[in-house]
Amino acid sequence: MRSSPCRSRRRSKEPTVSCAPAFARALLREAVDAEERRALNAELRRYGNNPPPLDLARALEERRNPLAERVRRCIETFRFPFVVNQTRLRADLELGEQMESAARRRLGLRLDYVGYVDTDDTVWNALRVGRPLLVESPGTKASRNIEKIARRLLAIDQGKHRRRPLPDVPADTHHDVLEVDRGATDEEIRRAYKRAKELYAPSALACYGLFDAAGLARLRARLDEAHDVLLDPARRRPYELSVFPVVAEPVVEAEEERQRPNVPAPVITPETDFTGGLLRAVRESQGIALKDVGGVTKIGIGYLRAIEDEDFASLPALVYVRGFLVEVAKFLKLDPQHVSRTYVRRVQRWQEERERLA
Repeated sequence: MRSSPCRSRRRSKEPTVSCAPAFARALLREAVDAEERRALNAELRRYGNNPPPLDLARALEERRNPLAERVRRCIETFRFPFVVNQTRLRADLELGEQMESAARRRLGLRLDYVGYVDTDDTVWNALRVGRPLLVESPGTKASRNIEKIARRLLAIDQGKHRRRPLPDVPADTHHDVLEVDRGATDEEIRRAYKRAKELYAPSALACYGLFDAAGLARLRARLDEAHDVLLDPARRRPYELSVFPVVAEPVVEAEEERQRPNVPAPVITPETDFTGGLLRAVRESQGIALKDVGGVTKIGIGYLRAIEDEDFASLPALVYVRGFLVEVAKFLKLDPQHVSRTYVRRVQRWQEERERLA
């Protein structure tokens, strides 16, 4: 069991990571023939045998080496499940997602955080008597943690495990650095900035072995710049126009959506339970495009789409979902409290079911 995907040697000048050798092996396995495998081996040795994957890809791209495409494809498909071991505090439980973000930023890899194992003296006792923990002490905290991890690993093998969604934004933009959508509200940007500053603090455990002091300072400066630009309307709009490509086709589709005859309004009673599909039907019956809702409510399009699709895993904490639903209901001239109450019940039932299966 791996307690961390990224460990460093304290005495080395440059940080080294234990998931880099795994990536190198995966990269060599994907070589189409022996000649390409030799070429990849040569490039790996050129950059120190186990270079950070993102550094390797960028170096090959700068030299216009055709192997860069192979490295990029491997980065996109690479999987590295990991476990955080011996957790004690609530902050330890958040470490897994922090490590996912830090590894993506520095290595370019998306790691799979599959769970944690609490500190538990029964583990020591099981080792002492030489018996498996789940046999010796099946009901303890550590045993239950391991069972959850096993179920998640099986879900990954069966393709049922849902990874933490990422914003659909261009790489290396201010939105990407803060991990927010293009339509993020000011409050969402402030929360993302606070989380990122804590994650990339000089003493942050999740960054250990990934960044040197200079690299961490540069990243923190980028966070400050992203925060300042996205919270200044006079700077945010020109910036977004410069980094988000203007595509004519979706605009045409939006215009066509407005011009379509309104569909019949659904029947709503005081006993109606609001679902994502019902909210979509109400919106379409009024001839309103989803981007118009986002423009008025200032809710990100990704969140609005997740509400209508009932993609509950992509939604934020319930307190924010309630606020989103109230704003959407007001915009659609519905009863905000009734919409919020009935929809949130569906989210809560989904959360309870997920916890039960976990």
